[in-house]
Amino acid sequence: MPSGEMKSHTEYLTFETRKRKEMVHITDQVEQIVKRSGVKDGLCFVRPCTSRPQST
Repeated sequence: MPSGEMKSHTEYLTFETRKRKEMVHITDQVEQIVKRSGVKDGLCFVRPCTSRPQST
């Protein structure tokens, strides 16, 4: 039975890639984050956020 308590957890992963568009396998990292979070039931939302390197 749910206790009525809502949990949330946020972590960020950062990757450097060689190409502008590149697939990165993050399943293992996401599984570890979910385990650390202590969340037992619910949704895991993963959102891509892209940024371009600053020119120097």
